[in-house]
Amino acid sequence: MRSPEDLWRDTFRKYIRANPFLSFREVHRKTIQDFFRAFGIANDVDGCIDAVFDEYRSSSAYPEVSAVLRDLEQEVPVAVVSNMDTTTLLGALQRNGLTFTFIITSDEEQRYKPDPSLFQRAVRYLGLPAANVLHVGSSYAEDIVGASLTGMPSLLMQRPGAPEEPRGEAKGTVQNLEQVRDFIQGSWKGS
Repeated sequence: MRSPEDLWRDTFRKYIRANPFLSFREVHRKTIQDFFRAFGIANDVDGCIDAVFDEYRSSSAYPEVSAVLRDLEQEVPVAVVSNMDTTTLLGALQRNGLTFTFIITSDEEQRYKPDPSLFQRAVRYLGLPAANVLHVGSSYAEDIVGASLTGMPSLLMQRPGAPEEPRGEAKGTVQNLEQVRDFIQGSWKGS
């Protein structure tokens, strides 16, 4: 029998790849329904979805995030490309006092990462060649593959304690945004 983590990940990914596009909330609904069915759980699916989205909205940024983003924003545009729905993402960013040059969500594009269209939109908005845009993400399947399909270099964010992800085409692995800043600043010295 598959582990609960594997079942969740595989089921979630199945629904984000569904055609036609399913909203982020509907992806959660279908995943939770399948998960409950697989484990014989009888519970309030909508209540669970509400609890999950409350957690998303109330999540706290890692301690270094605000300071590093302020540093980076002095030198480069900083954006978000996310599978999260727009309203939930904006709530979490506002709660943490985080601002970006722009955000792109799957809701807007009606596709989920790793679909290249999200990354291509970021490149268009930035007005830069894809090779000059660095994407940082915590998922090999969504972030590293998507960036690679668009020609963007990437870094895999592997926070301590997070499940191990393959590095694949990523230029490196980092554990926090301070290491991302150091990578970016180091690349300027090398050019």
